Amino acid sequence: MIKTIQKSYALILAAGKGSRLREDCPKQYLPLGDKFMVEWSLFQFQGNNTIDKVFLVVDPSDKALYTSLELDGVELIEAAGQTRQETVLKALDYLEQENDRPDFILIHDSARPFVDDTIIDSCVSALKAGEVAVFPALECVDTVREKTSSAQLKKGVVDRSKLLLCQTPQAFKYQNLCAAYANVDDLSILTDDISVIEQAGEKPKVIKGSRKNFKVTTQFDYHLAQMIAASKIKP
Repeated sequence: MIKTIQKSYALILAAGKGSRLREDCPKQYLPLGDKFMVEWSLFQFQGNNTIDKVFLVVDPSDKALYTSLELDGVELIEAAGQTRQETVLKALDYLEQENDRPDFILIHDSARPFVDDTIIDSCVSALKAGEVAVFPALECVDTVREKTSSAQLKKGVVDRSKLLLCQTPQAFKYQNLCAAYANVDDLSILTDDISVIEQAGEKPKVIKGSRKNFKVTTQFDYHLAQMIAASKIKP
């Protein structure tokens, strides 16, 4: 990785349990091709010239799993919260305590193994151009309907032209994100870091995502990821 004048760090979140996949271990530690799932993201960010340092945020109770990873050049942050947002807050606190503050921070889900350089580069470029926050997203192409809490179908369809399918990494000016987190009263009502920065009155920039940058959530997703990983392995 090449050092830049403005430092960009990546936080790879791997503290979740991934219960929806119904496997015996958290999905980020499942085998995927010739690596573990989380290693695909780690290697992608490590190999990107805009990223100066990569951190893996883990649950200390998963030590037997993450100590088996290839972690050369990766710094561990053992900081699992009850929610994703609590985990991110603990990771930011770690950087503050270590007095290791970047200019920009990219936060990525380890269950999105196929993020590419185009997305990473676009995020960092937008921040260097003055944006406070940026994230990749896709247009919704399916017909979407809404249901009630009791699973009853509501009349009519949702206007999909107003919908975006959000991805990671979500990227920020580091000090702005820290300040936004410091002023949140209730993290439980927020589902991602973009929501946190919006609470602070900032307007994030949207860049084009990628179909390959999907999140492995179901068994079908995992099987699809295995096929993609197999196609990337050189014989």
